[in-house]
Amino acid sequence: MNDLTRANPLADMQDDPLANLNDFKPKGVAQISTPAETRAVAQVAKERGFVRRKAEKFPNADGKKTRYFRNGRSEPISFKVTEECKEHFYRLRDEFNQPLGVIFEEALKALETVKPQVIDRLIGQGGSR
Repeated sequence: MNDLTRANPLADMQDDPLANLNDFKPKGVAQISTPAETRAVAQVAKERGFVRRKAEKFPNADGKKTRYFRNGRSEPISFKVTEECKEHFYRLRDEFNQPLGVIFEEALKALETVKPQVIDRLIGQGGSR
């Protein structure tokens, strides 16, 4: 029972499946076409409506512009907001053409300048919302 050899999954087969591999042969070397042949193929493709192989870039399906910013910010933050707040946040991002992290940092700086008034207003409302 302490046999450490593995079972052969091909042991019960009548014929060796690897015995005849004649149908599998390496592909030949691709032929190098001449510039004239390349132009002829391009002309035929153009005549038949096959203009190019490369896919065209299409805008996002939702119509929103893709934004890529390389700015050293890598820490995610997630919290729940109202739909209006989210739209306002994204509208500011679009207006300033800056990443969301920059908009968030600027909002925090602005909040620090009016902190006493905000604290009074929040305490007047009964604490957190």
